[in-house]
Amino acid sequence: MCKAFEDYKNLGKSEGIAIGKNEGLTRFAAYLIKNNVDIQEIISQTGFSADGIMKIKNSLM
Repeated sequence: MCKAFEDYKNLGKSEGIAIGKNEGLTRFAAYLIKNNVDIQEIISQTGFSADGIMKIKNSLM
């Protein structure tokens, strides 16, 4: 039972890190959008798709 709990706890940590990383990248992309950085550069820097960048841009309006 302890091994299962430890595995579950580690999974939660991994998911939390992934969520935090995604939120950080989304904020970074929003910052770049606000500063009129070219969309191809934002894609290159964040790894988001053009559609993802447009969704972030639309959410800022």
